[in-house]
Amino acid sequence: MRRLATTLLLALAAAAPGAAAPASASAACPGADAELGPSLSTDVAGAERAMLCLLNEYRLAGGLSPLVLDERLGRAARAHGLDMVARGYFSHDTPEGLDPTARAGLQGFPSGVGENIAYSTHATPRSLFEQWRASSGHDSNMRHPSYTVVGMGLALGVPPRGPASRGATAVQDFGRVAAVSGATGLEDGAPEAEAGDEAVPRACAAAAARTRALAAAVQRRRRQVAAAAARVRADRARVSRARGRRAHRRAVRRLRASRRSLARARAFLRASRTALARAADAACD
Repeated sequence: MRRLATTLLLALAAAAPGAAAPASASAACPGADAELGPSLSTDVAGAERAMLCLLNEYRLAGGLSPLVLDERLGRAARAHGLDMVARGYFSHDTPEGLDPTARAGLQGFPSGVGENIAYSTHATPRSLFEQWRASSGHDSNMRHPSYTVVGMGLALGVPPRGPASRGATAVQDFGRVAAVSGATGLEDGAPEAEAGDEAVPRACAAAAARTRALAAAVQRRRRQVAAAAARVRADRARVSRARGRRAHRRAVRRLRASRRSLARARAFLRASRTALARAADAACD
């Protein structure tokens, strides 16, 4: 019996679009069935184009407008996939607490973001797309009528096993901006690169946005530490007031749990402060 691919999926909630679910995407997207992995000489850029093509073939089949590739969202999606594989986590939020909107903001994207993430040890662009299509939350993101732009990110390897592992991790970031034009993955050839003379100011804007987002994350982590410390104090008081062996054991278990939560909150705060310091050092003058 053919071994099934190991796949995990997670999606942000999105408003369900009104269009009925169309059939699967066509076979017209080059590279859609190429297996992905570090040992397979994978064309990452080509696989991302195939993912974009599959998405827009699917939207067109359902009577929806194709989404335009946004390089800011693409950079955010790609960086998140690489980060998950490198650091071994699978979540829409980074360990420092940056959600998809904050991460896209670091790349200069101006508004809220929806996101699909997936990984598979036996991955092709089409198999990742079909996994999303078969899940109502992911499918709603891909067919949401108000989205206008998308970023595709592919990282080789899977989070539990690291960058050298078989398979791939994929990220789709969706957004809304007005009056967009650009690559949809349905054209012949690769999307054009960004103009070089725009790189420096865009990089400076992204660095400033990253610093602001990380500063907000530090403040949020500080509030979480304060709340966790308050729970520890309250649980310590419960232990001192507990009467009877059973009540005392329950209070002690609760205190231990709150202390672990406080330790985690402090660790997240330290990580956020470190990331903020690095971002501040890299910011433009």
